[in-house]
Amino acid sequence: MIPFALASGLITEKSGKQREVRFIELEEHRLTFRTAEPLDQVVKLEIFFYDDRVCTYDSVILMHPYILELDAERFCMEYEIQIADESYRKAVQKLDRSYYHYVTQKLEGDDAALAEDYTGYPAKLDEQITLDFHKQSLVWFQETEAGDWSFIRNVREGGKRVEITLELDHPKLWRQYLAMDVDEFYREYWRSHGLLNHPLAKQQLDRVYIGNQFCHHLFPCWTDLEKLLDKAMEERRNVTLAFTYMRESKISETEELLKKLEKWCMNHHTKLELVLNDWGMLSLVREKREVFLPVLGVLLNKRRKDPRMCYKIGMDTGDSPLAENALDQSFFRAYLREEYGIVRYEQESCGYRIHIPEGQNSIHIPFYQTNTSQYCPLYARCKEGSRGKQYMAEHCPEYCSSYVFSYPDHLHMAGRYNSLFGYDDQILTRSTRLPEYLAQGLDRIVINLM
Repeated sequence: MIPFALASGLITEKSGKQREVRFIELEEHRLTFRTAEPLDQVVKLEIFFYDDRVCTYDSVILMHPYILELDAERFCMEYEIQIADESYRKAVQKLDRSYYHYVTQKLEGDDAALAEDYTGYPAKLDEQITLDFHKQSLVWFQETEAGDWSFIRNVREGGKRVEITLELDHPKLWRQYLAMDVDEFYREYWRSHGLLNHPLAKQQLDRVYIGNQFCHHLFPCWTDLEKLLDKAMEERRNVTLAFTYMRESKISETEELLKKLEKWCMNHHTKLELVLNDWGMLSLVREKREVFLPVLGVLLNKRRKDPRMCYKIGMDTGDSPLAENALDQSFFRAYLREEYGIVRYEQESCGYRIHIPEGQNSIHIPFYQTNTSQYCPLYARCKEGSRGKQYMAEHCPEYCSSYVFSYPDHLHMAGRYNSLFGYDDQILTRSTRLPEYLAQGLDRIVINLM
């Protein structure tokens, strides 16, 4: 059986009916194929051959081919065609050569060499890996351009409310936040990443995100959470709680937490914004809109994201057909609003221009999530010596506070927590991207320098 992606056929019968056929054998002077039902008189056979160098299909048209019916199988009919067409013969030879080349490269080389051959992937750069993530991120951040960032100040002073927000997404960070004055903490946060003079560092912090959208172990216990909430209220900072997916074993625990949060809100006469990444958890808070403001999280706001996208599908960082996603459809936004009360959506700066849909939108910069595993690869590597030996970690020793998975420097990737992240090297360095998003209605910037 010839893979359908390599070669496929379309038959046109005398009646005008068209049907796809699957090729069983493909030779220079003959081919065999099968159909689910017997054929009528065939007037045309169009054969499509995949060209792996330009990622398109070449077609060969055979008019009034002579088709020989072979023995009928139990569930299909098989046919054979003898072909003397020169264009068909050359197309088969070309397909044979390209497929043989692919198999040879796959067997004799590694994935990087294969990608270099087919997409121009810079395989030699894979040898450059910085094992210290802090040093690597400092190099990335030092590439920031001065540019004109006055738009941030102008927008915030011009009557349009744009919140500057910081993610407290792991224990080390929220412990530092509890121990310091909020303004001092904010300055130290930027300084520790070598960006104290960045224009965003000079803005006042309006809101904090508490929790992690990808790992349920990186959410504070109730004692710490209550301290964080009280501190934010005392310092007049808004709060958003970030939740990840909800495992079935965590349903009861989550329900108890929501009850405590509901009581806290009622005692303080306020509402809490919750970033949710699980449809089941959305159902739990659906009837509690008087105290909770649900937000569509990153894991539910699905978008194709990968730093290697330009090699995989030939996409550059300019205008992209991937700029839109489900939220650009008005009926989906209406469903979220009417069913769950969701009017805010969490976006990510993911290496290419995205379209900001109608409504309230937050954008997370400069890192974006590409993959998340329920079974933490970092835990498996540190505990078992292999990232392949993954299983549910009931008690987290916080390996992610000290270790990350390193990748070739040129890919701008890092494996942290139970996830893989890419770094958008344009959102902090080019002051043109954020103004575009603000012009589309973006009203919150969420900072996480990891």
